[in-house]
Amino acid sequence: MVRKYAVIDLETTGPKYESGDRIFQFGCTLINGDEVIEHVSLNINPEKSIPFEIQLLTGVTNADVAKAPYFDEVAMTIFNLLEDRTLVAHNVGFDGPFIISALKDTLGLDLEVPFIDTVQLAQICYPTALSYRLSDLTEWLEIRHNQVHTAGSDARATAELFLKMKTKLRTLSYITLNQLTEFSGELLGDTGKVFEEILEESIKESIKEEQKELPVEQGFVVSPLVLEEIEVKSSKRKINALEAYQKLVEGGFLEDKSSQRKMISTIESLLEKDEPLHFIEASPGSGKTYAYLLAALEKASKRNPIWIVTSNLLLQQQLMEDSIAPLISELKIKTSVVSIKGQRHYIDLSAFKRSVQKYKEERSARNSLSIMGLIVWITQTKTGDLSECNQVLHQASLWKNISVKEAEKEGSLYWNKAVTYVQQSPVVVTNHAFLIQYASTIAHRIKPAVLLDEVQQFEHALEQFGTITVNFSPLFEVQQLWSDHHLNAMFHFSKEEEHLSRTMNRKLLEICDLYETWFEELKSTQQLSTSFVFTATEWKDSIHCEMVKAMQKALSGVMNLLQANADKTSLYEESTHLLQELIESIAQFQKDGNDYFVIEEKEQYGQNTLELLRVRPVIEVFNQFKEKIRQLIGISATIPTFTPLFHELEAKEKLTVINTEKNHSNHHIFIPNDLVAVNSSSSQQYHAQIARCIEQIYERKGGRMLVLMHSVEALLAVESLLEGFCYAHQIDLLAQKGPQMGRRIQRRFQERNEAILLGVYSFWEGFDSGGQSIDSLVITKLPFPNPVSTAQQIIQLEMKEQERSYFGHYAMKMMLLQLYQGLGRFSRPHQKNAEIWLLDVRATISKYALKVKSVFPENAVVIEKPFKKCLNVTKNINS
Repeated sequence: MVRKYAVIDLETTGPKYESGDRIFQFGCTLINGDEVIEHVSLNINPEKSIPFEIQLLTGVTNADVAKAPYFDEVAMTIFNLLEDRTLVAHNVGFDGPFIISALKDTLGLDLEVPFIDTVQLAQICYPTALSYRLSDLTEWLEIRHNQVHTAGSDARATAELFLKMKTKLRTLSYITLNQLTEFSGELLGDTGKVFEEILEESIKESIKEEQKELPVEQGFVVSPLVLEEIEVKSSKRKINALEAYQKLVEGGFLEDKSSQRKMISTIESLLEKDEPLHFIEASPGSGKTYAYLLAALEKASKRNPIWIVTSNLLLQQQLMEDSIAPLISELKIKTSVVSIKGQRHYIDLSAFKRSVQKYKEERSARNSLSIMGLIVWITQTKTGDLSECNQVLHQASLWKNISVKEAEKEGSLYWNKAVTYVQQSPVVVTNHAFLIQYASTIAHRIKPAVLLDEVQQFEHALEQFGTITVNFSPLFEVQQLWSDHHLNAMFHFSKEEEHLSRTMNRKLLEICDLYETWFEELKSTQQLSTSFVFTATEWKDSIHCEMVKAMQKALSGVMNLLQANADKTSLYEESTHLLQELIESIAQFQKDGNDYFVIEEKEQYGQNTLELLRVRPVIEVFNQFKEKIRQLIGISATIPTFTPLFHELEAKEKLTVINTEKNHSNHHIFIPNDLVAVNSSSSQQYHAQIARCIEQIYERKGGRMLVLMHSVEALLAVESLLEGFCYAHQIDLLAQKGPQMGRRIQRRFQERNEAILLGVYSFWEGFDSGGQSIDSLVITKLPFPNPVSTAQQIIQLEMKEQERSYFGHYAMKMMLLQLYQGLGRFSRPHQKNAEIWLLDVRATISKYALKVKSVFPENAVVIEKPFKKCLNVTKNINS
């Protein structure tokens, strides 16, 4: 029987029918089977005013619908259109209930029809899509959609999207479709029936399918490309970097810069000399990225590979997509450049198989959607890199369970393939954390030369790698496990089991009491707020060291008791696993050495807990890592020769500075001098002030605005305060809270003409808007490091050992460096006449205000006035 569909879209005065909102446009496209048979589009008088922001969004004014029929005049027509059909909509959870309520209220008739949601279908069919908004999907899939946010056009586009997704599902194998239908019952309404319908069609084809070999791993159909033999392409003809540069300049791909030519020659010379350690400082706008890429492409070979390493995943992806791919295409060379991340970014198919089995027993709509999207993604991914998937499929617990834990293990197909590529490729692109973590297992086999970009961030990566953490949550998990077991099973115990249960509970409670006493003592005597840092000597002499030893001894006693009674309890395996993890981490923590010891207070599951950290001096971690590579050339716009590590490495004596041609951009830098200082207001007042400033600046300038924030907490608060403003003015509000979604958000920002991007972390340095101009940069606070953070407390101790001032020799210089990096994005040619707002009064009234201004672009016009007067100056500039 031919399935009949009615694909609808509504434009309404608001989101809730029961609150008085009404329909002012109805669009419907009728489909029989896979054939569109009719389009219907109606304007409707909603008998109330259409809110201004909705008029802006849809382009429909009150005048447009003033003479249109009322809903009760067209209600029966709509009812007849929809009756006996399956209702399809993009976000059917809104359109479906709204139209049903309207028809019931007007006609007294219940529209009882099945419904399908194309949002959920798209999330499964297109797991790597950047966005699931209808306008974004139609643009991506090249579906005609001329009048976005008008009901008739949206319904037509949704219908075509629906048919396209059904076609996509028909390309999937019987095996994959069968796996999808096992979870499709949890989807909205009858959305899952689409998969059942396509599966029934596929059953007829499954005999043919069995005759052809499908690439299957761990029961999942994978892309045939994954199983192909690895063949790393290498250009037989070596490029000459400077000749290639000249060709790129003549072809208009690059602008000719003497600084770029000098940098290419410098890097080539250093690579030829095999100098073990050197640093290059090339100021923003010098073109350092293409310089080191061209040098690497000339000098790299399978025998002498070169690794290009940048600070984080966002910049790694940006480098591959925006610089390397276009460069290789333009030069028409075949040199293989491989990108690799840490193993936790790759899916382990055996682990995913276990998760699929688990979620069959623990079904939920959220889990089912993620599993289904991943099953489809596995059929098409060549890399197995989970970050390819849209964030909507991401679930922290699922991702943790299905990512690669142990290399060389069955199921680690994608990770092992990535490692093999790296070992054969002349040029590898990765990030700081990967370089340090895998230097001993991968890099040491091939001894690469390393071009380390954003080298000023490397010290932090070294510190993170050299940290051992003790988390006490396993102790409380075991205690709860035995407590619950005793209460639930005490009437069924044998005498031996009851004695063991009582003894275990008593001993575990004693350790928990010891922990609680320690925690309370810390809070009462030392006002524990964030962290305390000790040198090795201070730690050995402290009561805290003795406390950890006492807990270690008590935990070992509990473990011995468990092992002696392994056959008397069903909790043996789970208990020993949790306790062993804790005991081993404490043993590592307590080893002799000249490390730093840290006690931190953390919030976990709504509870405050203690966490212990043991941090190796970064110079030790660096020296151990350095042995695994052939050569290291550190590159940055600013080399922080003042930090403990770079001071120890005598970076000043190993530094080449490459000066850039003067930038003639006429930037205006506004420093309002009447704002409330950060430390003179509550967080709530401060965040409200920042949000108000951003709104008013945006109203004057519009376009693309980048806002650099100092913390995730501040970003989340300001994002929440800006949501209403951005919705009302149809501005895309994008927020980069961490490294996970950086590249996707960056692309969205590049594609939008009206957008506000709130950024922390990588956006302070290296962020590139892809050749698109940024109209306004707002820096909310001078980027001083937080002096009470664990990392900064350790740096203070290191500076003290070097007999240098923390504030004068480190904190001030680090703030200026990061501010310089933040302003550096405006040194590019396409960034002329941009506005920069520095919303920190310290930049104008503090003793170090002149130092702050010393890092401003040379031709910048600095305006220091009250905020409202700054806004008026902005008007004059724009007019």
